[in-house]
Amino acid sequence: MFFNMIRTKVIAVLLGAEGVGFFGVFMNILNLFSVAMTLGLGTSGVKILAEQYQNREMSEVRECSSVILQILLYFGIFGMLLMAGLCYPLSVFSFHSSQFYWAILLLSVGVLLKNLINGQRAILQGCRKIPQIALLNILDALFMMLFGIPCYYFFGMNGIVSGLVIALILSCCMGWVFLHKPDFQFSWVSFSVLKKKSTPMLALGIGFVFTAFVGTGIDYLARVVIIKNAGIILLGIYDAAFSLSGIFVNFVLGAMATDYYPRLAAVVNDSKKFQRTLMEQAEIVILVATPGLVLMMMLADIIIPIFYASSFAQAIPILKIFIIAVYGRVLSWPFSYAIMAKGDARAFVAAETSMYILRFVLLYWGVLYYGIAGAAWALVGAYFLYIPLVLFICFHKYHLHSSHFLSLLRATAGLVILLTFFNNFFMRHWFNWGLDVILFAGVGIGALAILKRRLNLSWRMLKGRFMHE
Repeated sequence: MFFNMIRTKVIAVLLGAEGVGFFGVFMNILNLFSVAMTLGLGTSGVKILAEQYQNREMSEVRECSSVILQILLYFGIFGMLLMAGLCYPLSVFSFHSSQFYWAILLLSVGVLLKNLINGQRAILQGCRKIPQIALLNILDALFMMLFGIPCYYFFGMNGIVSGLVIALILSCCMGWVFLHKPDFQFSWVSFSVLKKKSTPMLALGIGFVFTAFVGTGIDYLARVVIIKNAGIILLGIYDAAFSLSGIFVNFVLGAMATDYYPRLAAVVNDSKKFQRTLMEQAEIVILVATPGLVLMMMLADIIIPIFYASSFAQAIPILKIFIIAVYGRVLSWPFSYAIMAKGDARAFVAAETSMYILRFVLLYWGVLYYGIAGAAWALVGAYFLYIPLVLFICFHKYHLHSSHFLSLLRATAGLVILLTFFNNFFMRHWFNWGLDVILFAGVGIGALAILKRRLNLSWRMLKGRFMHE
């Protein structure tokens, strides 16, 4: 996270809001092809590997791992060639100019690299190699910073894609280093074995890849709409606020998901353990995330110039709106993972696709009438219509239920975030800062006290548990 902050700051200072906008579009194009070419194996593969690893079926784990990597290699090559062939029309559609086709051509190499990286991470996650994944994530950010910054400095806008591809090459190489262990003895499998072993993974993964592709596609189309109606500079402002709003929660949810999803998948056939694991995680994520969101709302006027530049002042109110949307993501996150762990591709596709389509419709009209502020409120609306749908699926289809404590926790945290939002959205006086301090202190101390009591931990153990998550 620290390295990403430095890289983002350098882009903002050297390339301005325009550079932030271009970086977002290039990343979106890469993710669009990468998501399609992974075929959902990054999710379905984790589920199957977690079950095999839980039962200590190591020969099955090695064979399944080999199948995942081999399939992702084939489709990574296909995706690279497809993106290279479409580089000219992609440039015209994305930027309303053909001058960026060469950058998209170079970026196509990233599709193959990201496929291999996703395969490596899926194997490590399925086998519960949490420390290795955490270290690789840190190295990813470090490579992006170390090799991206010189490219931005010497080549300007032209260095955005070059720095990204170099970082992906190094990340892929480091992934192989971590997989070069006795537990992971890969072998080239025959076509018949490949077909037999991949069929259940692909059947489960196709739903995940469809929703992920729709989501990434909606993000891409949203950026195209913003460029067309507001310009690349305002897209950079929008992206700056969006990225900063999720930086803390992405860190928390990413760390938790690494362990949470395999743990949930491993107890999917035990309804009591599944219910308990889901409720515990839903409570913990609210307790950990809410103080961070309140603090970010309080300091939005300060952190935008620190993380970007003073020229990004327009991003301050947009950031505050996005923080409300992020809270919606925090509420829905444990339950959307429950649907994934159940392997219910149909329900997962229906819920996620509905959310993405709704978001795009709201964003389109929001941008037309209210600019990038309308685009930000569109995400808020989409999440808070998505939450009831996810809860309905979990409670009525899987017969899960929410505790009274969790319901009270959701309402209280939401009220605190809304109070902080209204206290910070208009003129700032000394009493606004005073109320901010009271809200933050109250929610922070309360969250720590509840975590200590619910998890039956001492303060020292609580600190260790949080760092582990």
